[in-house]
Amino acid sequence: MLLYSVLIVLVFGLTLVFIYEENVFPNTQRNVYTMEDVEGYFRENGIDIIKDSVNTLIINHQYGKQYSIKQTPNYQLEFYIYKNKQQREYAEEEFLYKTSNLDIEDCKLYSVKNVLAVLEGVNTKDEVYKKIDSIIGRLDR
Repeated sequence: MLLYSVLIVLVFGLTLVFIYEENVFPNTQRNVYTMEDVEGYFRENGIDIIKDSVNTLIINHQYGKQYSIKQTPNYQLEFYIYKNKQQREYAEEEFLYKTSNLDIEDCKLYSVKNVLAVLEGVNTKDEVYKKIDSIIGRLDR
């Protein structure tokens, strides 16, 4: 009888713990996108990208602008938008050598936890460019 009581209490307790975790920590296994996922997304949509390093992708825009997607040490993806190649190179030098705080007026940083979420529902090359342009438009205001 004691064994059944202990078993019932144990099952009841584990059920409560499970319910508590589901309510307090819902959806703990969120989708985490890697650089490979982002690279695959752009390649599937016909966007020319350059793998600059293990943690950086460079996207050449049709109007000469460049975008850089970097993966930070804590695996957050950051989306940098530059007006041109020289600006990107200068900003990266500043970033690498930490000689100043990337306060280049035209260099905007768009940091997102999930770059693909920004481009959600975008299926064609033109739509990708339009979406990125709309992001730049919002950042430039």
